[in-house]
Amino acid sequence: MFAPDYRLLVDAVRNVRPERLPVYEHIISAEIMEQILDHGFSELEKGDETDLREYYRHFCRFFKEMTYDAVSFEAGIVDIMPDSGAIYGGRPGPIQNREDFEKYPWEEIPERFWQEYDRHYEALCKCLPAGMKAVGGVGYGVFEISEDLVGYEYLSYMQADDPELFADLYNRIGELMATIWGSFI
Repeated sequence: MFAPDYRLLVDAVRNVRPERLPVYEHIISAEIMEQILDHGFSELEKGDETDLREYYRHFCRFFKEMTYDAVSFEAGIVDIMPDSGAIYGGRPGPIQNREDFEKYPWEEIPERFWQEYDRHYEALCKCLPAGMKAVGGVGYGVFEISEDLVGYEYLSYMQADDPELFADLYNRIGELMATIWGSFI
């Protein structure tokens, strides 16, 4: 019987030859998991604590049954940001100029992040099979966040028209990520 071993991934990351090739894949759609497991559970992710724990029980079961050594998990920053959605295209983001940048509720975002995702982390941790750990963490990078806050096509205009604002935006995003990651770690 398969026994997951996250330490094999740790060895691979450290460039130490593991005893066997570790299996890991970053982010798998819950809908695909449902098809493979032949069991619906994705709707439970938005439910109460009991539903959420059941969601992660099936989520983790998928990774173990598919012989992965770790569960992949990300909690997306842009998913909790006020007026998010520009990353998906079709509209500008909430920051188009210095005034928008200054009034954006940057200080609220870490609290919003933990309000949304703390219960996910708790449920996931309770459901991890023996020998497994979760790999991932805080989702989205600096460029993706800037794309959501400004809009892809508008970023180049900002860079050309207001390079100081462009730089300030990236610095502020970096500070935001450092705050969230600092708490996370």
